[in-house]
Amino acid sequence: MRVGVIGAGVVGLSTAWHLVRGGAEVTVLDRTDDDRARASWGNAGHIVPAMSMPLPERRNLTAAATSFYKRSAAVTAPRSYDSETLRFLAEFAGNARHRKWMASLRETMPLNLLAIAAFEELESAGVETTRESAPFTSALTEHREAEGLFAHYAAVAEAGYDIDLRLLAGASLTAVEPLARLKRFGVELSGQSLVHPPKLLQGLREAVESLGVTVDLDIAVDQVERDGDRVIIIGQGARHDFDAVVIATGAALGRLAKPHGVRRPVVAGFGYSMSVEVPENTRGMLYFPSELIASTRLGDRLRVSSLMQIDRPDSGSRAASHARLLRTAQTVLPDADWRTVDDRWFGARPVSSDGKPLLGATDTPGIFVNGGHGMWGVTLGPITGKLVAASVLSSGRTRPPRGTEATR
Repeated sequence: MRVGVIGAGVVGLSTAWHLVRGGAEVTVLDRTDDDRARASWGNAGHIVPAMSMPLPERRNLTAAATSFYKRSAAVTAPRSYDSETLRFLAEFAGNARHRKWMASLRETMPLNLLAIAAFEELESAGVETTRESAPFTSALTEHREAEGLFAHYAAVAEAGYDIDLRLLAGASLTAVEPLARLKRFGVELSGQSLVHPPKLLQGLREAVESLGVTVDLDIAVDQVERDGDRVIIIGQGARHDFDAVVIATGAALGRLAKPHGVRRPVVAGFGYSMSVEVPENTRGMLYFPSELIASTRLGDRLRVSSLMQIDRPDSGSRAASHARLLRTAQTVLPDADWRTVDDRWFGARPVSSDGKPLLGATDTPGIFVNGGHGMWGVTLGPITGKLVAASVLSSGRTRPPRGTEATR
């Protein structure tokens, strides 16, 4: 079975790895050979299934609405609107009701429960994921700031995830995370993992290429269509024919997938990150909920990331957002050497209007999707890659079902 995968991020490469391990002949295509252009590259590197929640939530909706008059908001609404963006916002608002959000959380929890095991499967086969076990610590000043955090953990526990928390008060917090010395207490979540996203991308690509996968970069795909018993990828004047194709193009998924019945809107949730030298690195992942600043060890440096700016995938970087990230990070991490800022990154995460990944067969036989993961593409990419690959491989033996979750 010859399969084409469009997209060379963690989601696409994980799908390709499982496909070739299942016996398929696989080609990965992507519009660029620059890993920095991928959402996976600038990811915070948190593998924290308990925090991989659907993004349509009342708090995020309120923050986006606030951005209309608060230009420095961490969560912002689009700068311009078309019919697809307006439809996304309407569906996002509807899905932010607590009952709907809880239903989405319960539906996605099985993916979260399998996320780390999917990494372990890659690692047992020799893939260099860079994953290491580490705690996830939220640092706070006022007890009222913890209300939302504990409410989230309670919802996650209700949905079926085991929560192991430890309260770190005063000196206990700074003893384990000296960089959080300005905060009064912390909440530590055990049993989580972190990765080095750029090296994870590199490890996955080397792994698929070692298994015989062809990786063709600098190919911008214009169209995917069914032609008789073949699926054709058309890009830059060339035609590539396959038995099946997986569209894993992140925030740009809708352009290629919509003609095949994928009606759920997907927009770009732009994020920003950078790295900086610190006198002593974090033990694990250090998160500042009030400021929405996430930090993670990135080798001997600290990666700092934030912001969720909803917009069209072709929107550009905002200088004010880079400045906001730097300014806010300086207030919570005063011990970092801010003269050494490097690895500035800006990229589009794919956000679906209900916060759930779009997985599986489309209305067109042989065309599949794997996308819409929001900020959780690195966390969930290995498990959704495994599931979608299994669906593709089984379609080689039976006709793919029509009207699946991807199209609904």
